[in-house]
Amino acid sequence: MEQELAIQAHGLTKSFGKVVAVDGLDLEVPRGGVLGLIGPSGAGKSTTLRLLAGRLRGMGGSATVAGVPVSFGSSELLRKVGIVDERLGLYEWMTGWELLAFAAGLAGVPRAELRGRVEQTLQRVGLGDAGGERIARYSSPLRSRVAIGQALVGEPEVLLLDDPLGSLDPAARRDVGALLRGLGGQATVLMTTREPADAAAACDRVAVLERGRIEASP
Repeated sequence: MEQELAIQAHGLTKSFGKVVAVDGLDLEVPRGGVLGLIGPSGAGKSTTLRLLAGRLRGMGGSATVAGVPVSFGSSELLRKVGIVDERLGLYEWMTGWELLAFAAGLAGVPRAELRGRVEQTLQRVGLGDAGGERIARYSSPLRSRVAIGQALVGEPEVLLLDDPLGSLDPAARRDVGALLRGLGGQATVLMTTREPADAAAACDRVAVLERGRIEASP
């Protein structure tokens, strides 16, 4: 039986001036899988995630995420996809609880369910009592956890995570990697990383991205 796909991209292309960031990329991610997209800086990893999330306007090819055709600024895509983008800073004046509540509201979580959803997500990502503290006081591991939490609180079908382990120490990488691996089956996860060890800690499959193309995949 053919495996159902949560992410499909065919010939995806994006350039910035004369620089080709994504070059005819083809990608398939099975529903419920956790795929690590590995590559060096400049390989096109972040651009690929932003294209799939509808945060950038593509220049060629097509993609479908969670059954939704990808288009720039798609509100339907926003409801089905959670993203951690390294370029999007956290609102440091907020507490972790406030950030997750804000993200839940944007994701359309009903007001009657919001408090319970936020509390559940704080526990799920291992924040616990830290949810009441200002994000400005968070350590790098807590920042990573709250970033994943704000992407997860709307219960999206697909999570797109840009280098979620990159700023963490080895112990925190193992902990957060285990958290991401545990999401398999609940949501489809596509995460980028420069480190094969990080992909091994968090993912059940990997693909290697080089110069905007998939060079190796299982």
